[in-house]
Amino acid sequence: MDQTKQNLLDEKIIGIQLQNQQRDWHTLPETLALLGQNEVAGFTALQPHQSHGWHAFLVQLTAITLHSTGQKEIALPSETWRNLLLQLTE
Repeated sequence: MDQTKQNLLDEKIIGIQLQNQQRDWHTLPETLALLGQNEVAGFTALQPHQSHGWHAFLVQLTAITLHSTGQKEIALPSETWRNLLLQLTE
């Protein structure tokens, strides 16, 4: 059994199609930054039955992160998102 752990903060494992139709892989902080800038048209590796759960995860993670860190702005650069997410952990 493979025990490899993936790091969503640093590894580009989220497939995204941008509004300009470009497709690429992104980290979680990059994904949140792109969503905050309304650049995401869809997620390329997402199955239809996963859409609701993925959406709920992103919304809850964003709300928890912004609330916990006192931020009000959602359109933040990816490095800021990474730092805010790290503040949620020890």
